[in-house]
Amino acid sequence: MWDDIRFSARDGTRLYGRRYRGPSARRPLLCLPGLIGNSGEFDALATALSANGAESRAVYAIDCRGRGRSSFAGKPHGPAMLTESEDILDFMTLTGLDDAAVLGTGHGGQLAMILALLRPRAVGVLILNDAAPEFELDGMVRLLGEAANLPLPQSWPEAAALLQGQHGRRYPRLSPADWLAVARAH
Repeated sequence: MWDDIRFSARDGTRLYGRRYRGPSARRPLLCLPGLIGNSGEFDALATALSANGAESRAVYAIDCRGRGRSSFAGKPHGPAMLTESEDILDFMTLTGLDDAAVLGTGHGGQLAMILALLRPRAVGVLILNDAAPEFELDGMVRLLGEAANLPLPQSWPEAAALLQGQHGRRYPRLSPADWLAVARAH
């Protein structure tokens, strides 16, 4: 289980994050989702890493503006990635994260690289998952096209079936229960 963290960005946008409690003696982990993702994507990982055990630690995740439980503020006051990076750095200051391990997936990985450049001491370990230092236009068009063309499901099982139909070839070992968990995370 997690604690909700709600805070305001520099421009007043209401943002959301999560904290999974774990021992403070170990380096905390901050999880940054991809372009259309949210903090829920990391629930299974965060739950496992924050559980009692020798390797457990506190885990944090954030919803970037306009995703998950964070508000959308229209046009950012600067380049979008810089604004999102400032939001994350403010979240890290608010939660006392320093010298944290930062896990970034896709767009979150790009944000993690920016964090490491803007405030090197805040990032103790950088973990990149499916992230590159620049956008590939073909991949961006495919991702946004997939997101824009998804029909609105009427139930969780229907959402799970839609995701499995879209991504099942890439992840053939996921069970129906796994697809339901993925649907709920998104």
